Amino acid sequence: MDKQKTQDWKASMELMNQVTLEEVRDRTPAERMLIHQAFLNRLTAMGKQPKADRDFEDHMAWSRIQEIYLARQVRS
Repeated sequence: MDKQKTQDWKASMELMNQVTLEEVRDRTPAERMLIHQAFLNRLTAMGKQPKADRDFEDHMAWSRIQEIYLARQVRS
């Protein structure tokens, strides 16, 4: 693939994966929990699940990762 085709493909994939802010607001707590659990399951599959006995700095790092992930989900 040339550079332009790759950029077009990436743009179309991002457009298809956009979630509107209204869709996010309409989610129930149960749906939000399922999304969070799926996120943790993917981390586990990659061997990167946060440790249960993590310290505050580790907690903040994982919180930042989760913020980035959720920000991608709410792009509009």
